Amino acid sequence: MDRLLKLPQHPQALQTAEDSLHLVEALSKVITELPPDHAKRALEALCLPLITPLQEVVSQGPDTLNSKPARDLTVHIDRFGYIFSQMC
Repeated sequence: MDRLLKLPQHPQALQTAEDSLHLVEALSKVITELPPDHAKRALEALCLPLITPLQEVVSQGPDTLNSKPARDLTVHIDRFGYIFSQMC
């Protein structure tokens, strides 16, 4: 299962944001069909690339957080919303 959740390492693999959204949509649908314990691990793996950049900014303190353009943060939050919207 872990192999299914690894995103392609080649920059050409996901050409557009739409390609990325299609991948997230497909993975989200697969996750909803998994047994609960597997679904939890798969969802964590899918969300980890979104959590990490947010954690890094927050851990650098309020000055760094306040100096970041809102877009740098909201893009990750929007992606969380997209993931969970696909799972309902």
